[in-house]
Amino acid sequence: MPRAPGGERRYGCGLPGVDPEDKWVRHFFLEYPILDDSDQSTCLASCIAYSIFNISMKETTLEQQLAFVVNQWNVYRRTGYHISAVDRFGIDIDLMPTQEPVRLSDELKRLPLSSDFYFLVHEAFFLTWISAPLSCSG
Repeated sequence: MPRAPGGERRYGCGLPGVDPEDKWVRHFFLEYPILDDSDQSTCLASCIAYSIFNISMKETTLEQQLAFVVNQWNVYRRTGYHISAVDRFGIDIDLMPTQEPVRLSDELKRLPLSSDFYFLVHEAFFLTWISAPLSCSG
């Protein structure tokens, strides 16, 4: 797989109709190394789409899957969670009921991520957080 500047590789290369130089393709699919001895890398798209808390095979459209991801993240942030690991498939986020607020930044800091990738992941999860109200009905 080709590497982007700085050593990161890109997903999506060689797929018909996907321009690996497109800024949004690069934003979501640029690979960042996991800074441990696993010799793995991951991308923002994997961390959002395949993290342990939001995998569902019931949704049939992208819009339904995105709504499911946002809803699941809201359930986790209301109930409490613990981020335990990262690998090439995404982030392991475990439901962990608590009465204390969970700080996303503290949870992410435990992961072996570069500071650039840490900020991308934090931004993605935080924007999901503020885009949907904490107390939702239904």
